[in-house]
Amino acid sequence: ELVAERAPALGRTVHPPRFVRPALVDRVVRPAYIDPLPAPQRRKFANLMALASLFDGVPGFPTTLAEPPTPRRLEEAFVATVDYLAASRGLLAA
Repeated sequence: ELVAERAPALGRTVHPPRFVRPALVDRVVRPAYIDPLPAPQRRKFANLMALASLFDGVPGFPTTLAEPPTPRRLEEAFVATVDYLAASRGLLAA
C-alpha cells in the first residue's frame, strides 16, 4: 500500500498484487496456471506457498527495545527506503 501511494510522486505506476486465500489458489490458480508448468517451476511455486504459510496470521516477534518504533516511524523509514532505491536504481520517471 505504501509503495502504491508513493509511486505517483516518483512518476511511476504500481499495480498491487491481489491477495487471495490459499483455498482459492488450490481451487482456481493451481489447476489453471501452475499445473501446466514444468516440474521445476511447480516445485518453486509449492516451496513459495509453503514459505508464505509461515507468515499467515503469525503475531509479531517479541522485542527487547526499550521503546519500539511507532507504526508511523516504520512507515516513514519504509517510504524513505523506497525513494532511495528508486533514485539509486534509475527508476525515477523523467
